[in-house]
Amino acid sequence: MSYLVVEVKNKRSSALIALNQKKYDVIDCSNRNNCKMQGLGIKCPAYCPYIVEAKKFFRGFKTNFRVEVLSSS
Repeated sequence: MSYLVVEVKNKRSSALIALNQKKYDVIDCSNRNNCKMQGLGIKCPAYCPYIVEAKKFFRGFKTNFRVEVLSSS
């Protein structure tokens, strides 16, 4: 089962995400404070724009944010 560790960036913030075909884990996210202020809790939701962009990149689609692969297996 292959997985990727990617860094997803936009103009204001970035996120470090490990993902494979079935699940994702957010390692670090600079947008987390905004999520906490909106009441989303500790775990990042699947509709987070950083997670959506990472999934699009994993599937080979065009992304709107800059995505860099840090490691893969």
